[in-house]
Amino acid sequence: MPGEPVTQSTRGAILDAALELFSARGYEATTIEDVREQSGASTGSIYHHFGSKQALAAALFLDGLAAFQQQAIEVYEQHPGAEDGVRAIVHLYLRWAVENPRLARFMLTAREPAVRAATDPELAALNRRFFEVSTGWGDRNIDAGQLRPLSPELFRAIVIGPAEAFTRRWLAGRFDSPVDDAAAELADAAWRAVRPAAPA
Repeated sequence: MPGEPVTQSTRGAILDAALELFSARGYEATTIEDVREQSGASTGSIYHHFGSKQALAAALFLDGLAAFQQQAIEVYEQHPGAEDGVRAIVHLYLRWAVENPRLARFMLTAREPAVRAATDPELAALNRRFFEVSTGWGDRNIDAGQLRPLSPELFRAIVIGPAEAFTRRWLAGRFDSPVDDAAAELADAAWRAVRPAAPA
């Protein structure tokens, strides 16, 4: 509507509406007009905040990633020890998906090339900050002899890769087992994979 204030609450309502529509109809089938009707925001507000549907989807992805990474950073800060940290980060990954299933599904399965391109500049900055924290945590534990000397990329693939694979299948309805049980098993497996070798 004319003169509508452009606020963070308006931005949030637009993102919430977009997520609901992307989840129900898919990204391609959703239009800016759909988002306008669902959110109650004006077309001008949507374009002011985002500029395009691709930028709107990119913002949804980046906001979700930033929120998850902040929680992961807090896990590393609260669990300086290797075993506690590894187990906690696996549990966080699955808990976050359970608490945010539509957003997790969108982030893991619905990044079209145009949306991916729109995330690239800010994505690099987000990842740089997160990797500085996670890599620093890993290096300290490697130096203390609490972790195998793995590269940061290999560590993330071993610890998060199985949790991500499970999450994708769970979000698709292909697992009936309780997520808490799966998280405990995945955390055990992750720790066994990265803990130091026992003395001969």
